[in-house]
Amino acid sequence: MVHVRSHIYRLADIWVSRRRRVCGPRAVPTDARSPVVVITGASEGLGLALAHVIAREPASIVMVARRPEPLKQAMQAVIAAAPRARVLCLALDIGRDDAGDVRAAYVDEHRLYVDVLINNAGIGVGGPFSEIAARDVETLLATNVTGATRLMHRFLGEMRARGRGGVLNIASLAAFAPGPWQALYFASKAYLLSLTAAVASECAGEGVRVCAIACGPFETGIHVKMGAATTLYRALIPSDTADRMARRSWHAFRMGHPVVIPGFLNGALAWWMRALPFELIVPLLNVLMKPRRWEFGLRLGASRKAIAARAAYAARARRSRLG
Repeated sequence: MVHVRSHIYRLADIWVSRRRRVCGPRAVPTDARSPVVVITGASEGLGLALAHVIAREPASIVMVARRPEPLKQAMQAVIAAAPRARVLCLALDIGRDDAGDVRAAYVDEHRLYVDVLINNAGIGVGGPFSEIAARDVETLLATNVTGATRLMHRFLGEMRARGRGGVLNIASLAAFAPGPWQALYFASKAYLLSLTAAVASECAGEGVRVCAIACGPFETGIHVKMGAATTLYRALIPSDTADRMARRSWHAFRMGHPVVIPGFLNGALAWWMRALPFELIVPLLNVLMKPRRWEFGLRLGASRKAIAARAAYAARARRSRLG
């Protein structure tokens, strides 16, 4: 099965590059360097799952995250699962102004060049917009918007000059409508989706893929951190696994699709969010996204023990935010 997928990916590479034109005065020399996949937010969740999926090919990977210790543990887990892959890690906050230059210097030092950039790092802030701390507003914008944009701008020119490579931006279903109680997060994902679709059109025919994945709900810690674990939305919509979402995302990117909504249910939700007028969708999302003071037990297959564990985890997260 792995060999069949590899053959399909090679055919997709040929199709995407069939009328490839090199953009710029000359191609960037890569004879002495090897291609690498850079993944931000790779210490947990979807970023870590993507690292596992890509390492199986095998491929060279640079895992990037803010916290050094969880990042090292994640790197060791990927190496243990895929010994043939070359895996490196770089502790870096992508919200820094010089994050792109620091990353470029790191890959140059290891005789690599960025072939694929995966902008997965992101944070969420929930609650009434006017009550969000100014520091949290700046941090979210620096990570979800400014950081992703700078990295994409820093490396995309080199990819176009080589006539190969790509950028995979992890967006969300939140990109398709305004989201009360998570206004900043929804707006940041809408920006990322719009930017990706526009740049993908600019790069058409150059052999460079630019893709956005509009993920639906899946098991990740971001919902708890932003206070969304007790919303009707999280209770009524079944969650996917990070591993399955990673496999779908990487497959869609390799096939060259500019905007992908993985899963039938997610596709139906996206259609619904785009089809309804603002006068209906915003009040409805206001009800669905409003945090509750109690934990829902409506999710299919959820045992009482699992519900209690989620409630305790959400309570600890709320206490950590307050303290």
